[in-house]
Amino acid sequence: GLTGDLNLDYQGKPFPALTARRTSSFQWAGIMEHLAPDQTLLRAGVLSERAVAYRDAVESYSKQAQPWFMQWLVGWNVTPWFRTHFTHTVMVTARDETLWPDLLQINFPVIGTTWRELESGPITDRIFAAQFEFRWRDAPWPVLPASGGRLFWDYGGTDFLPSGPGGLVPEISIPATVVGFEMVSPRWDVAFEYAELQHDKVMWYTNGGYREGYTHEQTLLGHPLGGSGEAVTGLVRVRPAGWNFQWSLQGRLATWGMLKHTPGEGARTSVGLSLRRTPRADGVGAAGDSDMGSNLPLLWEITAEWNREKVDPDAFARFPAPDSEVARHWWRLVFKVGI
Repeated sequence: GLTGDLNLDYQGKPFPALTARRTSSFQWAGIMEHLAPDQTLLRAGVLSERAVAYRDAVESYSKQAQPWFMQWLVGWNVTPWFRTHFTHTVMVTARDETLWPDLLQINFPVIGTTWRELESGPITDRIFAAQFEFRWRDAPWPVLPASGGRLFWDYGGTDFLPSGPGGLVPEISIPATVVGFEMVSPRWDVAFEYAELQHDKVMWYTNGGYREGYTHEQTLLGHPLGGSGEAVTGLVRVRPAGWNFQWSLQGRLATWGMLKHTPGEGARTSVGLSLRRTPRADGVGAAGDSDMGSNLPLLWEITAEWNREKVDPDAFARFPAPDSEVARHWWRLVFKVGI
């Protein structure tokens, strides 16, 4: 999407991990040829220390531990205009001494695994997601950017619960959605995204075994919108002819709050205007400097952003305090330099 990923987003804090990635297609023979994935990824890392709660049939327990983070991803370029990925991430702590006997169960849960883990086995917090992307070139519309575009959908759940005969039918539990489109051309682009991480049964990124939730160093690992959030985002980028500069205008409206899951509710409106220097496609900058080799120009971006936030911490209270709603607005100026 435009603003983040449900499973593991680049805006979170980095953590030590080992990643193996293959970006070329597997060459399988016979009937399996069409099932060979085009992209695969395996990742294992260690997250920050936190309190981990668990129980058995008799008692409840708590201990300090550093959970492991594990991920697998497989993807297929089904056609030149359609591709799909499936990914599973899990934050896991051993109930006993080691996770080795449970690695298969952790990464490929079968039907009933989640419920059995409440009283035995590893302490897990899983997210499974399916991602779909449709692409096109030289669209027929006369006004909007027509050189290329994409329609994307990230559909995930806080758990992966296989069902059906032999546990072969995937069932996503507590679903969330990030969906949108992006249309591009040499001179300007336009994009839109809708994100919904709300469900009446549970709040996304929370888990009974991990009080801090799906985090590393108290920063969310997944989509920056967070649990109980809903947001719409619009973006327009303009690149004037003859200049290696790009103007960007982005607007976003986000709301948070769920009855029975959060004490109150809030909303934020953001509007940002950015100016960015980018390399020219012909390799020559605005002042005649080369965009190649040792003469690569200094790339920078400056953004001015206006925000308005409204919060009512007692919105769902039985007896809300008078005038509990608070509103404020502020400006933010961000300058980035790439060397």
